[in-house]
Amino acid sequence: MAHLTVTQRIEILIFIGCGNKTRTQEEVCNLFNAKYPDNPITQSTVSKIESKFRETGDVKDLPKSGRPNITQDKQIDIVLTPAEKPPSEDVTEPTPSMSRRNTIVAPPTLQEVEPDIEQDEEDYSDEEEVSDEETHHEPSAKTRYQELRSTYVRSLTPEGEIDYHKEPETYEDEYEEDEEVSATARDADDSDSDKQTEQASGYQYANITNKDDLRIKDEIDEAQKSVQNNSAYAIKQFDKSCKNTPPHPRGIYGKAISLDHLAHQRRSNEVLEEAFKYYLQLFNTADVPDTLFEMAATRCITRMRFVGQYRNAVNVHWQLIRKFPNNPEHLNSLAVTYLTINRVEEARSVLEEVLSRWPDDGFALVHYGFILKTTDNDLEKAVTYFKRGLETKAEGVTDGRFYFHLGTL
Repeated sequence: MAHLTVTQRIEILIFIGCGNKTRTQEEVCNLFNAKYPDNPITQSTVSKIESKFRETGDVKDLPKSGRPNITQDKQIDIVLTPAEKPPSEDVTEPTPSMSRRNTIVAPPTLQEVEPDIEQDEEDYSDEEEVSDEETHHEPSAKTRYQELRSTYVRSLTPEGEIDYHKEPETYEDEYEEDEEVSATARDADDSDSDKQTEQASGYQYANITNKDDLRIKDEIDEAQKSVQNNSAYAIKQFDKSCKNTPPHPRGIYGKAISLDHLAHQRRSNEVLEEAFKYYLQLFNTADVPDTLFEMAATRCITRMRFVGQYRNAVNVHWQLIRKFPNNPEHLNSLAVTYLTINRVEEARSVLEEVLSRWPDDGFALVHYGFILKTTDNDLEKAVTYFKRGLETKAEGVTDGRFYFHLGTL
């Protein structure tokens, strides 16, 4: 007895009613046997399969054309008789070509599948309506840009431990006129006009940039950004931007401060010595802005004290004092350096000079009181100077050491 799989039985039903005509049992046998020569069937087998499906109720009436509505999950138990010879008929259907075995089953017509398509479209349309209600509308490019601008903060502080003593002005991007003025200032040939325009437009480094540096300010500003985080790269950038004459004070200072940071990172006194060379070169350069000179000298003195080069630090002190003779802070700083290396008489002389010109200078008062107590042992005068100085509460005065010395008197 031949045993047919569910798939083979379904194919037999498809062969029975496929295309635009209903095939005879003989035609179905020929088609099936051509596809499955190892498992041939007879016309009686076809008849039994068709009858069985009609009895089960899954297929009440086979369609005259088209594909029957059959599911492969349906289990069919049919015991087939052994293959029999098909009865001879006057007209026989020629055996189909094996080369066309995969093209025998025609696809369903549009009329057959159209109801299913319409139902699918209707279901999809319902989902679309729900989706439309929940759709999140993306903001426009203009809206996103405005949100970005409102949350983006542009840093106007240069890299490194630098105080430029000037509050930078806020740039308003909405005003196109300001942008045009800035562009004009960058392209102007007249150096004096450049300086005035940059200062008027709020160039944040105007107080440390001379007229020559303004011509290459973009390159210097770009190099300045890497001073602290990538000092070696900043040095190369300063060399590149300042290789032409005349000397550029900001470029010299930039290289000095870059070497300074690099020495700190590498813990190298040799690199720091290189930084000192550029600091000293800057002090002897013409047309150095006052703010830049003061900033560089103060930093240089601090670093020279750090490595014990007090004699060199004293020389820088005097350069700074000659540059700013009316600033008591620089004289007081020199007095501290003298006291550090126990040159008390030089410190006394400097402090007396400060107090003769600025009698109420708190910093000078407490330090002079310190000399009176520790060196002269003049306790009565020391108390007077300590009290006067501490009462000012000036910067550098409210030090616990001075209160200690006053308390021991």
